[in-house]
Amino acid sequence: MFILVDFLIILKSILSVFCTDVAFLQIDNIREYRKHSVIMLKNSITNQSIIHPLTAFIFWKWKRKEYNTQRLQAIHLCQFLNYILIEKRNVLHFV
Repeated sequence: MFILVDFLIILKSILSVFCTDVAFLQIDNIREYRKHSVIMLKNSITNQSIIHPLTAFIFWKWKRKEYNTQRLQAIHLCQFLNYILIEKRNVLHFV
């Protein structure tokens, strides 16, 4: 028995303040925070979002790059994951 719940993979951006693997610059007591892309799994019914585990891959692979580079890779990954979810949902409807 399958329970179909409407999920959607979304992209959010965060400012890293307390992340341990993200360095910030402190020059003249001014901190510079880095912006990161976060992949989230959103339940369309309850409107709750959780961070997807593939966000760790984005951090690992592109954490030293600019935000737009991270965002571009995360967008491609979100599109692929949404495609998989939609195809799986369509296949289950025909079974």
